[in-house]
Amino acid sequence: MVLRCIAVIAAVVLAVFPQAASAGSCNFMPDAPRPAWINKPSIPGYYTGVGTASKRDTSEEMIEASQNNAIKEIMKSISVSSKSKTTDVRSTTDSGGVQQDIESETETMVEGKLRNVKVKDKWLDRKDCTLYTYIVVSEEDMQAVKKELEEEKRKKLTSKSLMLFALSRPQSPNEIETHVISAMEKVMREMDVKVVAPKAKYVPCARGEYSKLCDEQGDAIYGGFDMTFDNEKTSTDGTKKARFYKFTGALYLKDRRVSSFDLKCRGVGNVSQPAAGIDLAAADSCVSDIKKKLKADMQGSE
Repeated sequence: MVLRCIAVIAAVVLAVFPQAASAGSCNFMPDAPRPAWINKPSIPGYYTGVGTASKRDTSEEMIEASQNNAIKEIMKSISVSSKSKTTDVRSTTDSGGVQQDIESETETMVEGKLRNVKVKDKWLDRKDCTLYTYIVVSEEDMQAVKKELEEEKRKKLTSKSLMLFALSRPQSPNEIETHVISAMEKVMREMDVKVVAPKAKYVPCARGEYSKLCDEQGDAIYGGFDMTFDNEKTSTDGTKKARFYKFTGALYLKDRRVSSFDLKCRGVGNVSQPAAGIDLAAADSCVSDIKKKLKADMQGSE
């Protein structure tokens, strides 16, 4: 789609400026002052991008390169938004190699969906032999692309199976952990994720330690978390007691991190009330946040 747009745009430019076909020339466009849009390419209601290209063997190559680079600038606008939601989908390496894979994949997806790309203006710096191309895409068209990307993400992360582990005690989670696991499983079932019984040998997968073992269950999502006691406080009048927990963990699909958690939980009760009851109240205080995080990470904007 984008390449066809570029070909059509290039043909129009060559028709208006027939001297553009002369190889290596830097005078295939009229001489003009440097336009303001080079530094401030902003139009209300549009995403904008400015691309440049230096001298090429032919002006056609220069035109195409400049337009390609302008499109890449627009792609960054939506890629930043998409990557902010998909960065957690794959764990990064110290060298940043996996992160680069995410960015490349996202940009390719965006490029394949861009439509109604329009060239707003061009300017040729004859002195430096640099061509500037100013392109625009309406916010409406860009929002449609974002929606398609979110839908594709949702389809990739649903209709799978799920194993959840309390990492501090994977064999026998305590009552508060069981309470949270049940809430998480319920949310995932609502999103067409099949919950399966956890098997201890897959605990490393739930910790994000990817190996071939994690592929044995097909497209299984492995979730691992810790619910750790933080502190306890008593009210100044000595009648109330608050117990605080930290809920941390993540969901992994093979080598990708699908979602992550770092939440604080707070339960309050009477001083005479058993700690177990207050702890369940603390778990409940986290459940709503867990649900929101899961739905946001698994289904994007839906």
